[in-house]
Amino acid sequence: MGSYEDDMALARRLQEEEVQAAAAALQSTQHARKEREFEGRLESSLATTLSYEDPLLRARALSVIPVQRIESEAQSEVSANLVPGQDVAHSAALKDAMVRALLKWFKRDFFKWVNSPPCDACGSATKGIGGVPPTDDERAHGAGRVENY
Repeated sequence: MGSYEDDMALARRLQEEEVQAAAAALQSTQHARKEREFEGRLESSLATTLSYEDPLLRARALSVIPVQRIESEAQSEVSANLVPGQDVAHSAALKDAMVRALLKWFKRDFFKWVNSPPCDACGSATKGIGGVPPTDDERAHGAGRVENY
């Protein structure tokens, strides 16, 4: 038979093993939860990216964007900096200029920054009171977070 000290040492080792096993299980559970969250964000981002390929959505976007104006601005920018003998139509500079012209249009003409939108009912200024979960309609259109005023 073992001594009391031997029994206590064995009990401590068993208890330490249980604590380590519980910690490992908790860590594994937390890891699995984080992995599921990451997979959810990845799937959501993939769905958003794939929506850009939808012909109907692309047509709707192009119906709003002044493509000819943007192309013209890009052509002018590239032509002003063109190296003799360089083909404007196929240059990487033209693509870059197109992106800059699109960004300029978006920031200056299309997008309007609003610090506090007017009240829908009376038109007076509103005050932000934080974020709220999106409504079903907002969620159906891709909203994940909504500001409440």
